[in-house]
Amino acid sequence: MRLSLIAIGAGLLASGAAFAAEFGPEVDRAVNACLDAARQQQVGQVTEWELDWQNGLGFDVELVAPDNRVYRMRCEGGAIVKSEQKAGNKKYEMLSTRHRVEEPEVRELASAEFRAAELNRMKYELSWRGHPYYSYSFSLPDGRVGNVMVNAATGKIDKSSSERK
Repeated sequence: MRLSLIAIGAGLLASGAAFAAEFGPEVDRAVNACLDAARQQQVGQVTEWELDWQNGLGFDVELVAPDNRVYRMRCEGGAIVKSEQKAGNKKYEMLSTRHRVEEPEVRELASAEFRAAELNRMKYELSWRGHPYYSYSFSLPDGRVGNVMVNAATGKIDKSSSERK
């Protein structure tokens, strides 16, 4: 009985380690490559990216152009494979001038809050008072969803939480 509990515990630890390995330096480089490709295709401020593991590693990127139009792009293998303009607009000047810390700099800080988790999504938005935030969503190994809000002006974590789905 004791041996089987140890084996189950070791299996859970191993599955947690495999789960945490999904977002590491390789995926981080892939995110950066896709964000660079999106900015090469359309100049603007990235307001959202989301990882998609269904057809291999892919990303959906949302970007606000200087003319306030919103573009949604699909990136696979570091290249944009689909781009479309979304309905509606956002204020590029307000979004692009409020942050002092770039998103890749705080991504690692946010990931450190939930080490054994898969980082799924980043959103850049302004609070109702106009303060810029990077909001990150994680899938935790125990089935919970973790959220981290990083102040884009200071680069510090303002809020961290998790909840059951």
